[in-house]
Amino acid sequence: SAPQPPSHSTPLCSSRRIQKPSTAEHKESRMATTDTSYQSQTKSVLHVAGSDPTGYLGRLTPSEQETLDEFRKQLDSANPGHGQTDRDLLRYLRAREFKLDKSLPMIQKTLQWRSEMKPSETPLETIREFYDRGETLPAGKDLRGRPVVWTFNKHHNPEMADLAVQNHLYLFERLIKEMPEGEETIVSVFDLTGYTMANKDDKWRKNIINAFQNHYPERMGMFIIINPPPIFGVIWWMIRMLMPKRTTQKFEFIKGTPEQVKEKLLELFPEDSIPQHLGGTQQMTPQKWIEQQLGPAPPTADRPWAPENMDTKKKGWLSGWAKYWSRTPSNENMEGDADKAQAISN
Repeated sequence: SAPQPPSHSTPLCSSRRIQKPSTAEHKESRMATTDTSYQSQTKSVLHVAGSDPTGYLGRLTPSEQETLDEFRKQLDSANPGHGQTDRDLLRYLRAREFKLDKSLPMIQKTLQWRSEMKPSETPLETIREFYDRGETLPAGKDLRGRPVVWTFNKHHNPEMADLAVQNHLYLFERLIKEMPEGEETIVSVFDLTGYTMANKDDKWRKNIINAFQNHYPERMGMFIIINPPPIFGVIWWMIRMLMPKRTTQKFEFIKGTPEQVKEKLLELFPEDSIPQHLGGTQQMTPQKWIEQQLGPAPPTADRPWAPENMDTKKKGWLSGWAKYWSRTPSNENMEGDADKAQAISN
């Protein structure tokens, strides 16, 4: 006889009214599901970067080695004195699936971008505001020993969007130089606790994603998002549209009570790397870090990069930065920054 379909203890469709669980039961069930999902994701996200079996120095296939050799030959010919190592070239090749016709233009655009923007030469004094305000902290390591940048988004001011991009690029450049031998990636943690619509900044988000993808390929080890608000679901949907799958796999979302957040962070970071307000024992704060670099914070009236004190010269610099983004060929989707800077300048 013909095989019978599997039976169900509860009909898939029924006119019988089903009793809904209480609010407490529903919340407990949902949190249990989230925790189970999180546990499996956490264990993998820590090791996503560098997990490919090939494509790295010491584990190249004959075809990959041949592509790397040809890549260096063409780059040496077109851009003599470029200063890129084999490890650097391989990051661009991996980002473009070892397609030389895409990797070569990508790295050449980056060399031009670095020549024009000089991200490693940003004076720390020009971005001090982000630390005095408590927005950014470069401190600690993850369990793999990679350097970490903590961003506390409730302190973000969208009027400083373009300078905020410059701040993150400065930190990227600094932490890359401080990486342990053999490590290529860093970790970014965005704490959205207390984040509101007043902090929402689509243009900063687009520009920073563009910079990381096009000019720092294969540099991101993990993206950790803490306590994202409901609106972030829409933002994440848009972010995913701009990123390849190999990048979105490096994202992890942590949400829950302070105890739950701490427990999950401890699966990724040693306790002394986690800021105290997140349950760790990290002694450094943004304010302490910048004081170690530049001394005590000046009074607000003497802080030229505070939004309320930005003079015409510095607003002009900010406008120029934004206009660069709007005219860069690789930034076709980064529209509107010049409009923002013009509004600030006015």
